[in-house]
Amino acid sequence: MATFARGVIVLAIWLALAVPLTAQTPPHPLAGKIFAARTGVLTDLSNPAVVGALFPCGAITLLGEVHDNPEHHRMRGDLVRGLTNDGELSATCRLRSFIFEHISADQDQKLNSFYETWPNPDDPEVTQRLFSMLEWDKSGWPSRHMFVPLMSEIIRHGGAIVAGNPKRDVTRMIAREGLGTLDPPLVAGLGLDRPVPDAHRDGLLHELEASHCGLVPKGAFGNMAAAQRYRDAHIAEAALKAAAAIPGAVVFAGNGHVRTDRGVPYYIKQRAPHRMVIAVTFTEVEDGNTDPALYGPRDATGRPATDYVAFAAPAAREDPCEAMRKMFGK
Repeated sequence: MATFARGVIVLAIWLALAVPLTAQTPPHPLAGKIFAARTGVLTDLSNPAVVGALFPCGAITLLGEVHDNPEHHRMRGDLVRGLTNDGELSATCRLRSFIFEHISADQDQKLNSFYETWPNPDDPEVTQRLFSMLEWDKSGWPSRHMFVPLMSEIIRHGGAIVAGNPKRDVTRMIAREGLGTLDPPLVAGLGLDRPVPDAHRDGLLHELEASHCGLVPKGAFGNMAAAQRYRDAHIAEAALKAAAAIPGAVVFAGNGHVRTDRGVPYYIKQRAPHRMVIAVTFTEVEDGNTDPALYGPRDATGRPATDYVAFAAPAAREDPCEAMRKMFGK
């Protein structure tokens, strides 16, 4: 009987350990894939044809992100590696500039210092050196460790890293006082003097209201919307300058900035209507939603406001609205 009892106990332990292993949730069917929003084609992001579609010679390609999703940064690093190694593109067409929303014009001198002491790109410490020179850990962006796979591939690629964001004190000033604080020639040069369609303005105000968890009324975001428009126009300016120097450019920014209806692509097209622009929204999959056409931003008419949607598992995070409700005392 003792032997039998021991056998029952062993079997029970084995089942307790084995059941969780066999009951693991399968990966979402869209994770790791990319969807062409305008043609309806879904394929693996690792498909070599994707690189050619996203980085044609001379194009400005915008790769969005959810800032704190490490998978988005890894996936974009994989795309840069594919661009670097793509034998279908000539060496001239492979070379790109890389414009970062995460680096502001205040940091231009730090970027210059990095390039003046340009080290061996295969040095394992070179990426960490760049983050340290940019004082990334004080920037307010997510941990540098999330961005290492992306930045390492960019350094290996050899293209120029360019500050996309304007100077932070100018952005803060506009958020307080509006675009009237800027010199009129600068406003006109960035294309900010042209009337904004009502649908674009209302959509941006709604987006800002949602990002503040509905705790602040939409009407309070007028100057903040102006600051967002200024940032979009400034990133567009940086991308156009970079693409004029070499055949193409890649922009890394949040998904709101890469929208084709009112983000950076809108300002690029205003100033350079013949420039090829390709926008990719990087999103997070949702349980039970396996239709790729239901993801990605839409313009006021319901049409896709992006060219491609890339899918990844959601990042583990606390509810940001909970912290904001505490801050507002609600």
